[in-house]
Amino acid sequence: MTSTITDQASGPWTRTLEQWTRARYRDAPVPVRDTLPFAPREAPKPKAFQKIPVVMIVLTRRTRHLHAGVCQAVEIIRESTYGFRAVVFTDDAVSPAFGAVDWAIEHCLPEDALHRLQPGKNWLETASDHLEWAQREYGASLVLAPDDEESAVEAVHRLAVAFRAPAKIVDSACERARAGFTAAADVRHGLRGWWETLPVGRSDVVVEWSGTQISCVVHRSDTASPECVGAVIDATGREPSSGLAVAHASGWSTAHLIGSAGQSRAAVVRAAGEGLAGDGPVVECVTEPEALAGDWSGIDARLILEAGRGRLVTRVGAAVDFAAEQLREVLDALRAAHR
Repeated sequence: MTSTITDQASGPWTRTLEQWTRARYRDAPVPVRDTLPFAPREAPKPKAFQKIPVVMIVLTRRTRHLHAGVCQAVEIIRESTYGFRAVVFTDDAVSPAFGAVDWAIEHCLPEDALHRLQPGKNWLETASDHLEWAQREYGASLVLAPDDEESAVEAVHRLAVAFRAPAKIVDSACERARAGFTAAADVRHGLRGWWETLPVGRSDVVVEWSGTQISCVVHRSDTASPECVGAVIDATGREPSSGLAVAHASGWSTAHLIGSAGQSRAAVVRAAGEGLAGDGPVVECVTEPEALAGDWSGIDARLILEAGRGRLVTRVGAAVDFAAEQLREVLDALRAAHR
């Protein structure tokens, strides 16, 4: 068997675990030396199950609307073929769908929990390392990671065909998956996988993150144009900085975020910047002079405006003091210097 695994970096703060998994394993067979000796809890003869293949399915909190449909469909295939054991890899072990199937569950630390423990840590690095370990430990020869209804049905169909389920079972499983999907919540779960889906123009988004809801007013520019790259982010929790309107008029993407105070702010600013800036610089608006020298991870410059004056400080220590009406000129110069 030829491995299709390719070396992949863990990616930015906006990339999802599902995206990483599909790039890593490509929904294709993975060569394994052995499998973990486990069986379904209700198996009358557990040893008979301990050598059959293992399939690992990634179902996270952000795809909870898919959980019931995927679990029910995969269980139809598993019970009709007895060709594999199922393991779900998740950061959402309390999902009701998992209680309805007799599968092993490998639980990883949710992103917001990790951020409370290690604010500067990229969750994708931790979660992808854990997933790779779990794939090796369980001996999973197929790793699937659906992230929308279409990819979920494709995953179910691929699994059924791989284990030679009868045609009626293939059709029934796909129908069961479609029937089991629920409407995706209007509230976004976490900071990953949706920034790039926002259209050019204004979007109002509510994000559930670290136990709170963050309201985001985003003005996205067309970053395909080199004159419209870069993002200015205001996560101060106050009225939007006057700099946002100036930046937007100059072709920058902007985001005003309310509810991201405390340690969560750094992650939100970093994700918003990466998701909106394209190849341009990321500027964070601040309100206190001491905040100009904060952690620079994911930030290219910081901006403070007060009393008709402004100050822009870059991550390399360069500082520019200017009259407020010169802000557009200062931002344009920063973007030109970033190219």
